[in-house]
Amino acid sequence: MEVIQKGCVASVTRTCWKIIDKNSLCVFDAILNNSYKCEDLPLVGDNVEYITDQWGNNFIINLLPRKNIIKRYSKNINKPLVANVDIVFVVSSLNKDFELEKLERLALLGVSGNAKVGFILTKVDKCPNIDTYIKELKKRFKTEPIFAINSKNKASAVEIFKFWKEGETAVFMGSSGVGKSTLVNTLLDKEILKTAEVRDVDDRGKHTTTARYLIAIEGERWVIDTPGIRSIQSTTEADPVDIFDEIRELEKQCKYKDCSHTKEDNCAVLNALENGNLDKIIYERFIKLKQGLNVGTKQAKTLEKKQSKLLKSKRIQSKNKKILNKKHQ
Repeated sequence: MEVIQKGCVASVTRTCWKIIDKNSLCVFDAILNNSYKCEDLPLVGDNVEYITDQWGNNFIINLLPRKNIIKRYSKNINKPLVANVDIVFVVSSLNKDFELEKLERLALLGVSGNAKVGFILTKVDKCPNIDTYIKELKKRFKTEPIFAINSKNKASAVEIFKFWKEGETAVFMGSSGVGKSTLVNTLLDKEILKTAEVRDVDDRGKHTTTARYLIAIEGERWVIDTPGIRSIQSTTEADPVDIFDEIRELEKQCKYKDCSHTKEDNCAVLNALENGNLDKIIYERFIKLKQGLNVGTKQAKTLEKKQSKLLKSKRIQSKNKKILNKKHQ
């Protein structure tokens, strides 16, 4: 009888899953068994059950319950990225890559997935005005930790361990060229991931990381390195108020539970804005992000309606075809 074993998905290709035994750190290939029980395909970070046949082939037979899923909105669907993540580290370079709107959307991916969020600002060795960036980010995110580091310097890089505890899994998310893979290599004291220099013109990097990888880091920590994200659209399941502490507290006092904070009477958010108790820039950023998510939701619903109509049309055509066939028999 085949023995059921447990492992964690370390990477995924179109036809194969690499499984890692977290105790021995052995990595091996596996495919889905015909009796696989779940509708969802395993993601990087997923815990699975598998069996090994007499020829040494490994088959995933079951997906174990997930703690969470980190998703992003892409091509009119909410696309699952990784699973069972404790921390989302939003990574940005201290150069032209630094865009507050982009960092907000990445942070929202983490918060909507019930993960802790921290910020890593890289390339401090090339930035003459580090404090300016930190001040801007702290004004926007008052409680989340911010680490300004040199990704190539081990003493600087391990500062993130103050927030990233042993046994936790973190995912690095940000644009190409911000130093995510470099940081992983530095923490490991060896180069296992490819890296590339960024262009001087726009500080953009090449996609050297083309897939997601789960990697063991010292102190029983785990990290998932991801490909660079240039266009960020948060999941339509996200609520932007989750990354606006001031507005989250104010909306508890609103008259309506579904208040949009744009035109309603007795809106605590609008009252605070009018009285000067809410920063106008913060409010405008919140509305802009909220409107962007609403557009995504509408697109998703429109696509769903189109697909439903198409499916219904195909069923009708199929039914009519069967009727015609019976008549000609």
